[in-house]
Amino acid sequence: QYHVIFDYPARAFTLAAPGSLVPRGTSMRMRVGKGSGFPRTEWEIDGTTHAMLIDTGASFTMVSEVVLKAWGERHPDWPRHPGAYGQAATLGGQTLETMMLPQAQWGPFPLGEVGVTSQRAGTFERYMSAMMRGPIVGALAGNVLKGFRVELDYADEKLYLSRP
Repeated sequence: QYHVIFDYPARAFTLAAPGSLVPRGTSMRMRVGKGSGFPRTEWEIDGTTHAMLIDTGASFTMVSEVVLKAWGERHPDWPRHPGAYGQAATLGGQTLETMMLPQAQWGPFPLGEVGVTSQRAGTFERYMSAMMRGPIVGALAGNVLKGFRVELDYADEKLYLSRP
């Protein structure tokens, strides 16, 4: 029910009561898991929209291995590496593969090159989707979020994005 701001560029965090702040940025729909409180957003890769968890606790964006493999089949020229590679090495755990997407789009914001890692099939499609309000295929994390002021209005289920 809170209004939360992760202002990554300014390195500031705000937790406020609902309705106490005037939202800033581009408004986007954000469905919130009723039991979990997990926020859901969408981004576009290669002309397809994908639903994602907004994961402010993870350092690197993750998707299902099914999604990453499909991108790789359509685009064998997109760089791929086994396991956690480069900045993704902070993840450890069950990281299967790292891929560099040449471009992505989050709402009206072009993202340019974005790194993603893959997790075992079912991690997002079954396990995490069960805690969300609608299915997801991955988690949008710090390597993308760091370029934004991310404002989460849980009460109104709206996400407000802005860049410095």
